[in-house]
Amino acid sequence: MPRFPARGRLRNYTDTILGKERVTAMGASFRDRDVWQRAVELTLAIYKLTATSPDVERFGLTNQLRRAAVSVASNIAEGYGRATKGEYIQFLGHARGSISEVETQLVIASALSF
Repeated sequence: MPRFPARGRLRNYTDTILGKERVTAMGASFRDRDVWQRAVELTLAIYKLTATSPDVERFGLTNQLRRAAVSVASNIAEGYGRATKGEYIQFLGHARGSISEVETQLVIASALSF
């Protein structure tokens, strides 16, 4: 599987904004995890897909779909930054819930011919 294409640029940008990344008990960074990279790729694909959604859906299904997609990678990252493995697992559960939201919303969008 290809690596997240903008990883180097993203890392440099966030390191500049937030300072050097902090090392957690689980390793150097959530950005090194394939699951986080794939979640970011999913989010970018969702944004591209919804760019052509009808204007009437800008604040409806399009917004909900984008927010759910962003939530997947965000929950992986937030859990990774937590203090315990249990908290990390809890946030992975939130990410799994968000990916189920994305799947459901894509089914609805497809049924509505978006």
